[in-house]
Amino acid sequence: MKLFAGIVVLSEINREWYAFLSKRPLWNSEKGDFESWAGGYQITAVGKMESVDNGNFHQCALREFGEETGLGFLTNLEEVHKTQVFDDYQKVIFMSVIPWPKVILIMQKTHLVPFTLEDMEKVRDMRAYRTDGSFSYEDRAFKPEDGIRMFPDEKVAIIKSLSRFCVLK
Repeated sequence: MKLFAGIVVLSEINREWYAFLSKRPLWNSEKGDFESWAGGYQITAVGKMESVDNGNFHQCALREFGEETGLGFLTNLEEVHKTQVFDDYQKVIFMSVIPWPKVILIMQKTHLVPFTLEDMEKVRDMRAYRTDGSFSYEDRAFKPEDGIRMFPDEKVAIIKSLSRFCVLK
């Protein structure tokens, strides 16, 4: 079974709540290869369970956050969404509310983009983009005219997280 964990970081800025999402780059330096679904968005940090995590989703989410941001100060994680696809895939997503000054630290090290609850209404399913699943090196990334794309389970987790602190206007 493939196991994944991730974190949605939230913060309040000037009385407005934001989720900080990561835009998938063209090149994945960890794998040394092109990134899948380049140009699409994902939760703040997400990754596959590794042996060092000992099957612990909480530990996996914290490790991924540290790897992707270079920071390790998260402690207040709350599970917000779980996805199980048959017997071969499971993802657990946590949320963490952190103060705005710490978000600035994260944004200096990553390419995070702030999204409000209203912004999430514009997000479309990343998988619906290419029905045949094909990619070419010339047309490997989403373009602005493709709209904002994200996997549906992550969109649900973000909406659940933001909905705890705000409502649609």
